[in-house]
Amino acid sequence: MADVLKRYMKVITDGANTAVMPAAASTKTVLSVMICNVHASTDVTFDLYAYDGSTDHAILNNQSLPAQSTFIWDSKLIFEGNSEYLKVDPSAAVTGIHVVTTYLDQT
Repeated sequence: MADVLKRYMKVITDGANTAVMPAAASTKTVLSVMICNVHASTDVTFDLYAYDGSTDHAILNNQSLPAQSTFIWDSKLIFEGNSEYLKVDPSAAVTGIHVVTTYLDQT
């Protein structure tokens, strides 16, 4: 079994519920998720979900993300199924919500 440290980067501009890591074809352990609101004046909130292939499971709900600020989640999450992954759902479309997810890919 090999462990490879990886990152996944995504810019969300449309306020849509968006995957912020690839689906787990192998065991993936999320180490951190950094979510940055780069807009100069618009505050937003966001939800963070673990998706199991059919259902969103809330991890964070209505988390505040003021303009020009960053939220860091650094608790470990494990994804094992082929269609399991992490999603971010911002409350509004802004110039950009930048997300960086770091994870350990265990194959």
